[in-house]
Amino acid sequence: YLNSPETPLYTKRSLLYGLHLATPTITETGEAVIVEGYTDAIAAHQAGITNTVAAAGTSLTPQHLEALQPMASTITLAFDADPAGLQAARRVAELPKTALSGLTLQIAALPAGSDPASLTTSGRSDLLQSAVANPMPLVHYLIDCLVSQHNLDEPEALVRALRAAGPLVAHLTDTADRAQAVTHLARRVERSENIVETALKSHPHIRGRVTERNAGRTLT
Repeated sequence: YLNSPETPLYTKRSLLYGLHLATPTITETGEAVIVEGYTDAIAAHQAGITNTVAAAGTSLTPQHLEALQPMASTITLAFDADPAGLQAARRVAELPKTALSGLTLQIAALPAGSDPASLTTSGRSDLLQSAVANPMPLVHYLIDCLVSQHNLDEPEALVRALRAAGPLVAHLTDTADRAQAVTHLARRVERSENIVETALKSHPHIRGRVTERNAGRTLT
């Protein structure tokens, strides 16, 4: 397919590919599955996931979510399982709070290196179906990805992991969601919730190796 540029008649920032076909299932279930590309949306529908739409060759935007909010309160991302897909997922978590208000954000964790289209065309649509049926909270998934990049046996690395995850937790609009994210983060870094909560409040903008060392000592 040709991923054409945006024009006055084709506004990528607000149009969702396949929405006309997905609307009945989205309305029935209150959940929308969002994939990255057109072929991914086609593949998901072929796999029976008929509440799937695609961001039309661009990042997911507040306008996309606004189009879905009258029908769906839960958004499940089924992005490509590669670095670009991870970055796209993080951009969704960092959208303005007004755009995310009232929405539950989830992610379908696909096998590494795969995407909905490749899974379907290779005869592994069952893996796509399972991932969509068993999503995890988006922020929890992003926390896992960030924490896995650090050696938590090193106090300074622990501080860096908390510093990286902190903005994701702080950006959550729902108090219960934030509490669950803190619990998940504490479990991942193997520290108490009180220690993690204190660290997030006390060191929101840790800068410099000296500060990291001092902060790290308070977490051990």
